[in-house]
Amino acid sequence: MESDPLLYAVGEKDTVNTTADALADTQLAVPLAVPPHSSLQSHPSTLPKFHIGWPGPTNSVRVVCVGETYATTEDPSKIPRGDIYLHAGGFCDYYGNRVCEFAEYLQRLPHKYKVVIVGTRDAKYSVDILRATTDAIVLDSPRGATTLVAGVSIHAVTHLTTSVVGALTVNTFRVNPITCSRDIVVSAVPPRGIFDNSYSSPREVRNISCGSSYLSEQLAFHPPRVCVFSGAPSDGGAAFIGDTLYANVGQYYHENGEKIKFGVPIVIDL
Repeated sequence: MESDPLLYAVGEKDTVNTTADALADTQLAVPLAVPPHSSLQSHPSTLPKFHIGWPGPTNSVRVVCVGETYATTEDPSKIPRGDIYLHAGGFCDYYGNRVCEFAEYLQRLPHKYKVVIVGTRDAKYSVDILRATTDAIVLDSPRGATTLVAGVSIHAVTHLTTSVVGALTVNTFRVNPITCSRDIVVSAVPPRGIFDNSYSSPREVRNISCGSSYLSEQLAFHPPRVCVFSGAPSDGGAAFIGDTLYANVGQYYHENGEKIKFGVPIVIDL
């Protein structure tokens, strides 16, 4: 389905009407001006296309991208259909809590392929649980991990390590090098300067850049067709920079024990 690219930024109380009844009453993003680093002019048909909501039929491989759901299990009927369900980390509710609920939810999704990476608030043992109880492909490796599904190469550039220091278990989050170009690079942290502004405490303080400079450098050396990431849900959106589509797919933000919804799934056709 041909569609002009749309750029979205978050809004606290704004809503946008979409063609999807399931998203009609959801607090979403609102259209915003194109940032200086973006290029949203017409692109060749070989480049990916992205959509907010439920796009029409396509002959392309369709990837439904989400992140930072934090144990929120939305009705599967409200998740856009596609070939691949890609979760960019943040599926647990505080370091491993409710991972079994997420595993059950994955099995209810109709997508043929499910690919998941571990986020900054997930637990290392959640990898074993998901691999043992679901048919999802879980990417987590100190050297990066790549899978090929439906002809699409997906490379996880972040991973979580766990070490014991005294009586404490310490989680360390790392960005791996990218050794070659891929169709999709997925990360649980944003690249520096691209949809990486995050709320701090108090909530009114904005423009806190939480992106990884190292990741930005790696993407410049080996640009993928698409970079999907989470880690800054309050700055969600998607845009082309050069020929690479960058998509921040984070959905929820934790503040004072409350989950605040910012984003919705972004659908990408390759």
